[in-house]
Amino acid sequence: MDNSSGVGVLDKAALVLSALESGPATLAGLVAATGLARPTAHRLAVALEHHRMVARDMQGRFILGPRLSELAAAAGEDRLLATAGPVLTHLRDITGESAQLYRRQGDMRICVAAAERPGTFRHPPRARPAGPSPLELVMRLITAYNPPASPTRTRPAERAPLRVAAVQQRWHRDPAEHRAALLEGIRLAAAEGARVVCLQELTLSPYFAVVRRADHPAPAEPEELLTGPTFTFAAEAAREHGLYVHASLYEKAPGPSGDDGLGYNTAILVAPDGTLAQRTRKTHIPVTEGYYEDDWFRPGPAGADAFPLVTVDEARFGLPTCWDQWFPELARAYSLAGADVLVYPTAIGSEPGFPGFDSQPLWQKVITGNAIANATFMVVPNRIGAENGLTFYGSSFIVDPYGRVLAQAPRDEPAVLVADLDLDARRDWLELFPFLATRRPDAYGPLTATD
Repeated sequence: MDNSSGVGVLDKAALVLSALESGPATLAGLVAATGLARPTAHRLAVALEHHRMVARDMQGRFILGPRLSELAAAAGEDRLLATAGPVLTHLRDITGESAQLYRRQGDMRICVAAAERPGTFRHPPRARPAGPSPLELVMRLITAYNPPASPTRTRPAERAPLRVAAVQQRWHRDPAEHRAALLEGIRLAAAEGARVVCLQELTLSPYFAVVRRADHPAPAEPEELLTGPTFTFAAEAAREHGLYVHASLYEKAPGPSGDDGLGYNTAILVAPDGTLAQRTRKTHIPVTEGYYEDDWFRPGPAGADAFPLVTVDEARFGLPTCWDQWFPELARAYSLAGADVLVYPTAIGSEPGFPGFDSQPLWQKVITGNAIANATFMVVPNRIGAENGLTFYGSSFIVDPYGRVLAQAPRDEPAVLVADLDLDARRDWLELFPFLATRRPDAYGPLTATD
């Protein structure tokens, strides 16, 4: 019997907790004890684990967590309502169903807290008071485990899958609130076992390049690479969670001819010990309305330093940035260097001069096409929200060398994507379609012509 339909989400959660009162249980045991569908039982157990209402023993089995006794004490002191909101909202987002908390008064059950599905609000939402809100930290978790089969594989994979994550967030005006939102994404990814977590372009900043520097009411200032707030933030998160953190910043550094008033748009990867694993400066700089980056950033270097790689476990990563994703030459250069994964921290959305034009489908197609043509995985964290006339369209995604989208975020919601990458899919695809081996560099002179 499947009890998954027609039962409230908290009733289902109660089934899981009741089953665990009898002792530790595997996922199969929970399914058998509750009658829930396997995916439903798993989502609920993970959601409850997130709130410490469920834990794991040394064998990885589910057990009752410490939060239950805390909630029991809280209920006695009437503090239950203060803790219910985040739990209800997380359960709603995990299951896609509305979640309500009821208290009994005599023969009546009264709803005292609720997290409704979008479009089912019984009353207009109230204005949120100033300052961080626990509900603001709730993010949709989208996972893609057990990678799809590599259709051109002729021999066993030689490398283990690598679990990576991309965090999609908006910019928060309050720095503490913004960091808390990003840290929640990193924490969720870490709890899912991600080895690398990738954050959006200009991670801690608003997208200030929407106007020219001379017209900006409060121009952003570049930061030092190793002592500035972005590296410090990424390093602390990397050490806390024992993983690699990818971030992006407005780097303060002199240009080839000295100080010209510009900085670099720089992507970094910080190792689990908090040290800098790699730094890559954005190669291509946009110049169009709403994206006046040429007024803020100089292009990254050409030559041998243009396309550096960094190794994480058995995977080789390249770290270009945003506008670079539109250039097939750049993806090809990284692929020739041996890149398995390209990470594109991104800030893209509406076009001020063409308000009715949506570039999102083109953006995704060109990145996907470059993934196929170069046999690379693409991890693309974009931001969401509205800033100074731009509306960023999110849609962050992870795609494999066959052009298959492994995970994708919504256009307008905070989300964490976590996916397993079958690294040797690159090898398999290039053996059947050897793009790199059949190139004709002798015929490509026009590609480097500047006239």
